[in-house]
Order: sequence, then structure tokens, then C-alpha cells
Amino acid sequence: MRLAVVGSRDYPNKTVVWEFLQSLKGKDVSLVTGDARGVDDWVLKGGERAEVGLTVEVFKADWDGPLKKAAGFKRNEEVVKHCDKLVAFWDVASSGTAHSIRLALMAGKLAKVVTPFGTLKPEGQTAPQATESSPESPEGPSQEEPVKVAEPDDLPANQHALVWNRLDTQQKHWENLDERVSLLEKELGVKK
Repeated sequence: MRLAVVGSRDYPNKTVVWEFLQSLKGKDVSLVTGDARGVDDWVLKGGERAEVGLTVEVFKADWDGPLKKAAGFKRNEEVVKHCDKLVAFWDVASSGTAHSIRLALMAGKLAKVVTPFGTLKPEGQTAPQATESSPESPEGPSQEEPVKVAEPDDLPANQHALVWNRLDTQQKHWENLDERVSLLEKELGVKK
């Protein structure tokens, strides 16, 4: 299985990430991550250590390319595209990690989101299907079903609402930003 492990640059607990990586030792897993400092860097360094011994594929953002600041969005898309499941270590503030979570949720690939408040796990994840405008769906449009999220045992109810409200706010921001990135790609002639 190709497991994406991504997260916030300022995620406050490196030990939690390291313990998660150690839990993967001996499993049939290869890792996929980005190239940001923080969690992505910890995954690269920790996953390849002899104690864990996992292969790690890193997707880099081309900050000097035509997309400039939008390069991180493109990198997030590539990470999600090339994984089977995604685990995110989110500080509940990072818009880049929220973008990756949203993409994974929409693709039906979100395994869990680990926050400083606890862990969120999707239950019965039924993500929106690709539409006729996306190349992955030759069949045409399909029905969208809502994503059901389980109430995690280790996250207090008031924090659960805070985290998912924050993600919802980020999602609205990214929907608008996705449109702007698509227009920029089209204007610059960037091939997907």
C-alpha cells in the first residue's frame, strides 16, 4: 500500500509522528509525502531510518515554476493522486494541510487526521465521484453522497466541532482558490 503521510509545518508533536512511523515497521507499506519542513521532513527522515526501513517518495513543489505560490497546491494534488490512503498530522491552522485533507476526503482516500486535540477518522467514507469534466470518469456524472465522520473516542465533542468547522472554513477557501489556480494554469499553458 502507498500511504501518504503529510502535515503542518508547525505541527507541535514530532514524537506522535515518529511513533506512527514506527508502527508501520514490517508492514507492506511505502510512504508518499511532500517536501515541506515539519511533518513532511520528519516523514522522510524517520521513514528511511534503519529502525523503520520504509521507502519514501517525495513530491516537490516547483516554487520557481510558472505556478509560483500555487505550486504547493499542485504538489498536494500529486501526493493524493499517488497514494492509496492519506494520514494527516494537522495543527488545525495550516491551510496547506487542510487542502490535502480535503483532496483525500473527496477522493475517498482519507485514513485519519491527527490533531493536537485528538484523532479524527472518517467512517463509511463515501466521497463525491468524479464528474464528466474530470479525466478519471469516462462514464460521466454521478451522484454525490455525503461523507460520514465518526465521533472519535479520544477527541472531546467541543474540540471535534472546532476541528471540523475549521476544515469546513478552509474548504470554502480552497474551492475559490482551486478555481483561481485552474485559471492560472490555463493562462500559462501548464499541462496537468
